[in-house]
Amino acid sequence: MGMNELAMALKGDSFNLREFHEQFLSYGIVHVKHIPELMIKE
Repeated sequence: MGMNELAMALKGDSFNLREFHEQFLSYGIVHVKHIPELMIKE
């Protein structure tokens, strides 16, 4: 399962791809493997 699919599963109908990308990119140089954990905490 990809990160955007996980986000869709967690947020349901409120999922917004643009917001997902903005949140993903907001982490800057954090290693990609850590981003899902950070996104779930928010």
